[in-house]
Amino acid sequence: MKKISCIFLAFVFLSLGVVSVTQAAAPVAAPAQQEEPAAPVISSTPNLKTIDNAIGQRLQALVTSGDSLEVEPQETFGTRSLGLILTLFEALRAHGESFFTNFTAVPQVGAWLNQQYNDVVLSARWADIGQLLALVLGGAVAMGMLAQFALSSPRLHLIRRHNHNFAERLASSAGWLILSLVSMVLFVGTALILMNESAPPRLERYVVMNVIYAIALQRMVRLLANFLLAPYAPRLRIVPLGDSYSRYLQLWIRRISFVMVYGYFCIDVARLVRVPAATIASLNSLLGLVIVVMAIVIIVQKRSLIAMLIRGDITPSMPNLNIWQSLRLWLARIWHQLAIAYLVIGYAITMLGVGGGFSLMLRGTILTLVILVVMRMLLHAVAGFRTGAGANISRLVLRSMFYLSVWMAAVLSIVASWGVDVSSILFNPWGQRVTGSALFIIVTILVAAVGYESLYSYIDRKLNPKDSSGRSIAPSARSLTLLPLARNAALITIIGVVSLMILSELGVNIAPLLAGAGVIGVAIGFGSQSLVKDFITGLFILMEDTIAIGDAVKIGDHSGVVESMTIRTIRLRSVNGDLHILPFSEVTMIVNSTKDFAYAVMDIGVAYDSDLQHVIKSLKEVGEALREVPAYINLIIEPIEIFGVEQLADSAVIIRCRLKTLPGKQWEIRRAFLLRVKEKFDVEKIEIPYPTVKHIAAAPIAAPEAVVEDGVT
Repeated sequence: MKKISCIFLAFVFLSLGVVSVTQAAAPVAAPAQQEEPAAPVISSTPNLKTIDNAIGQRLQALVTSGDSLEVEPQETFGTRSLGLILTLFEALRAHGESFFTNFTAVPQVGAWLNQQYNDVVLSARWADIGQLLALVLGGAVAMGMLAQFALSSPRLHLIRRHNHNFAERLASSAGWLILSLVSMVLFVGTALILMNESAPPRLERYVVMNVIYAIALQRMVRLLANFLLAPYAPRLRIVPLGDSYSRYLQLWIRRISFVMVYGYFCIDVARLVRVPAATIASLNSLLGLVIVVMAIVIIVQKRSLIAMLIRGDITPSMPNLNIWQSLRLWLARIWHQLAIAYLVIGYAITMLGVGGGFSLMLRGTILTLVILVVMRMLLHAVAGFRTGAGANISRLVLRSMFYLSVWMAAVLSIVASWGVDVSSILFNPWGQRVTGSALFIIVTILVAAVGYESLYSYIDRKLNPKDSSGRSIAPSARSLTLLPLARNAALITIIGVVSLMILSELGVNIAPLLAGAGVIGVAIGFGSQSLVKDFITGLFILMEDTIAIGDAVKIGDHSGVVESMTIRTIRLRSVNGDLHILPFSEVTMIVNSTKDFAYAVMDIGVAYDSDLQHVIKSLKEVGEALREVPAYINLIIEPIEIFGVEQLADSAVIIRCRLKTLPGKQWEIRRAFLLRVKEKFDVEKIEIPYPTVKHIAAAPIAAPEAVVEDGVT
């Protein structure tokens, strides 16, 4: 509020300053006989000095002419919104002044009391009223207390009595109420008798009887509350509540009844004793405000209890909630807000003196409840439109826009149901412009969201194709590569275009933005040549379908499976889990092992003394048998090819063969083939040589005979 006020004041002062400057700079009107300066004559061979003089004379003529140029300010969504907000503030200010005027006369009560005190006649009259009130009230209270004392024993007996069923409890409570009413009847009867015996003037009689009636009415309300709630006599309680809740209700009933009853009678007496009408209106407003505040305090203190009663045993975590259960949960969550709003609106309507206030309150209440129920049903229906695993931003936008539309329609309908002329706000020139701009923005977002949702659904169907029987089939690698890139590019384009359209509608000049974007693009192109090279190289690789997501490739010294691609990089996941991120500009050579088809190449080594024809026959049998296996029948495209002896190695004869397979299945077929070759060779007794090392031990050397020389061995 402060920011808007400051902006408004700044706008006013700026306007005044512009007007002042314009008036100060306005030229004095030229006399009628003054002729417009003639245009200068320029020779056929002009020079710089002549041209300069001509331009100066023309500018002087334009400045001193009486024609004023009016520049019409550009109208934008911001200025429209500001105008509409200021209109609303003006209406609120007018109603606010009318509302707060009701409280301005409260201080006049002090002046009125001072007048009553200083006037001898008036002060003597109030003294007579005080004496009469003391006499009548004293006698009536004494008679009432005497009756209470006399009936205390039967009342206590009814309180302590054991009641076996509801009928007995009701009879005991009714008996207690009747006995309690006796003292009140004696109180009022005694007051009337004393009043008749005193025979006071009419004004004094009216004031005193108002006090007596107020006391009697307030006691009557207390007795009825005790009859129903029995806060200190559980055996007589009719309403099934606990002791704490009964005492709480009884306490607040006493407080509210005290304020209402004594406030009403005081205001009635004030009218009689000629208190100023403005002061009486202020007292009425103050009394209503106190009652509303007390009711709001009760609502805030017991909002959890009432919410629990409304909700019952329903919890938000329960599955498959129906519309009734959803409404109960929603009402339990916001009931206190609705109740407080109802009290505040009702009080405001009453204080503003709106004609037909009661009928307006009734109509507004009923229509508000209907609108809230319908709104909740609509929101509950749209809540089923969840975004799943393949969720995208368009679904969230559609749901958010629907929520916003429902809330706006509900708020406007509720405001209109309470008598506010919404059409005068929405259909005046400012309102129409703001509404038109808002609708343009909403429709633009909706069209963009629907368009992107259609594109997303089409791409999703292409990425998750199904056959005629409804079974999912694997999409092509080209689709997995290009369609996500196209979807992301479409999303970026739509967001950019919609943002520019919204900014243009809001009054932002987007021409500098477009020019700046072009300049930034050129700067990026010159300053980031490698980025442009990445983009162009990647574009040609994608267009030529050289690689796709899921291909097993080798790029330079890096190899792995293509995990994802962007317009600038390619990501490879190696067999040990390493992620290689390579810019397209560094891709100079690509080895794609999973393009169109593949070969499972096997080099089988056998011993030199093996029958090679038998070995080749066994390999063919293994290849044919492998093609008959159900798990591999669709993976092997052609029969096995035996190339023959590939190499005469040191310890084996190498025979090369191969199987043509689907792309990416060559490693699986190779492993299955080698397993079956080992099993086949074991059965056929074909030796698969492997390097061996023989250790040959030399014969032991005999020890020389002992030589005996000179008796020494």
